[in-house]
Amino acid sequence: MKLKSIIIFVIYGTLGSVGAFAQHSQDAHTHGQAHVTLVFENRHLVVEMTTPAANMLGFEHQPRSDPQWKVHEKLNQKLQRPDELIVLQPACVLESSMVELPFKRPEHDKSHEQHLSQAHHHNHEQDGEAYAEHRDIYSRYEWLCEHTAIPKLNFRYFNEYPDFKAISVLWIINGKQGMSELNKRTRTLEIVQ
Repeated sequence: MKLKSIIIFVIYGTLGSVGAFAQHSQDAHTHGQAHVTLVFENRHLVVEMTTPAANMLGFEHQPRSDPQWKVHEKLNQKLQRPDELIVLQPACVLESSMVELPFKRPEHDKSHEQHLSQAHHHNHEQDGEAYAEHRDIYSRYEWLCEHTAIPKLNFRYFNEYPDFKAISVLWIINGKQGMSELNKRTRTLEIVQ
């Protein structure tokens, strides 16, 4: 609990203008981009990521069909295994993870087919409203590392999800702060201390 308090203090208490810039950047919902906040302190690594749902799901509206729900469920399972998406070298031990997807599947009951049918026949005005709302995916992972130096982080999101174009990383490592930009050609974050 103490480490989390320290991390929160470090993130919000010492970033100054970099933090204001990062907050402005993270408020922007831009398809193809993601925003990562990374903190490494006392062998603890925390990575938080926010990205438009379209980058990973291919859509931002409530899933309307079983195939779309399957994509949603597969993504949820994938995000629960962060070591497949963020490869750490040297490896660290995952301590906790939290994933927030923007949709919850409705309970299956007798009216399920009727609901899908009604969703298919809704008017275009409602359709426009559904697409106008931006939906994000949020994930947070915490690792404990054996070494005191931050590991290299290879972000495999570019391999798995072709809609990713760039990942902006705001980092705090043992009291030092900075920003990095990852893209399809530069997928690995390596910070020399």
